[in-house]
Amino acid sequence: MYTLKNLKRRSARTVLTIIGVSLAITLAMIMFSISEGIRESTDEIIEKSGIDLLVFPKGADIFFGGGEFTNGRELAAKINQSEKIRATFPYLRERIYVTGNAIDKETNLPKVTSIVAKGSFREASETFKTADVIQGTQLQERGDPYYTDGTFTHEILLNSMLANFLGINLEDDFEDTVYLSMELPSTSEDIPADEAFQQWFENTTSFNVKGILTQSFEDEGDMSATLHLSELQNITNKLQNDTADTIVIDLYNPKDADSVKYWLENEFEEKDEITAYTQEDVREEIEKFTSLYRGFSEMVAGITILVALLFISTVIMISVKERTGELCALRALGFSRASVFKLVLAEALLVCLIGFVIGVIFGAIGTELINIYAENEAPQLPEGFQIAKITPGLLLRATGSVFIFGVLVGLIPAYWASRLNIIDALKSE
Repeated sequence: MYTLKNLKRRSARTVLTIIGVSLAITLAMIMFSISEGIRESTDEIIEKSGIDLLVFPKGADIFFGGGEFTNGRELAAKINQSEKIRATFPYLRERIYVTGNAIDKETNLPKVTSIVAKGSFREASETFKTADVIQGTQLQERGDPYYTDGTFTHEILLNSMLANFLGINLEDDFEDTVYLSMELPSTSEDIPADEAFQQWFENTTSFNVKGILTQSFEDEGDMSATLHLSELQNITNKLQNDTADTIVIDLYNPKDADSVKYWLENEFEEKDEITAYTQEDVREEIEKFTSLYRGFSEMVAGITILVALLFISTVIMISVKERTGELCALRALGFSRASVFKLVLAEALLVCLIGFVIGVIFGAIGTELINIYAENEAPQLPEGFQIAKITPGLLLRATGSVFIFGVLVGLIPAYWASRLNIIDALKSE
């Protein structure tokens, strides 16, 4: 009660001090919530994908690539001989160009855009839950027909971003066609744009759109399409070598990931040509990307809290000095030094606690606004992906930090008040 009365008597100063604490907590919560959100959302995507191991060519970067396998199906089959592996699929990703029926208003020609084309098997999309069909169907043919009988299906799936760009909607059972090429239309002063487009168009390959996907993770800013591996290899002149850039693996028991990785990198006959990544390895690689931001956020939050600590400690010290006579009177009435110390420390802790509660509320509002902004500005982010997130672990750390913060804020004023000499202090009043 005494602590509350002291805070009420100096209400304006108390409010300003609480605002200082809440602002520091709000900023710290927002800064830390961003790295927490990215980490947790990425973990959820990794877990939901069902991919237990990724195999890349030796020296390739997990995010940026840099190498390719030849005889991808043969390599996948060799890997799949392990009794711990349920399924293994070769995978190829290439940047190519696509056009459709949507017209560019500026040129009055069909829109042409760069996309990431993904060559895979229908079984892979069924095994690894990386995409959901929101319109139409999956690829119709199982396996890869070209490898079976030498035919191409000309089936393709578009992600929702690409479908929107090309104006394709399958809700009315309307099948649309898109055209793929490795090259852009070449324009020059001597060739009109419409003629250049027509020449380019004649060398494209047509594909029937079977479905529109929403994917568990999109390459930032990219529109993409999925088609049979052999058909992407054919467009990119990589069919003869059966080129792939990744082998994806599903295990019967995900706990075997480390042992299978060891087998691949140390005992497998082509161990010198591959590098394997488990889900934990992927997380560690992502941590390397986010660690720079986390370090920056910790520095900003630390400076903010330090400034707030000095400010609030100074305010409480001034408040304590203004109450010197009152504190001496308490000592004269029988209050021990420890009791006076606890009273002042409790005041600092209460101010910090109130500021903490307000800071958490505003921090939660801030994280939600960041997620809304990210959703509007980066629609390619997967559904449910949260850039910022206040987790129970973050709240627990924040609670412990604010307790330490409150103790540090009140420590010097409380110690000063407990060491007051009653006689000297009363003489100076």
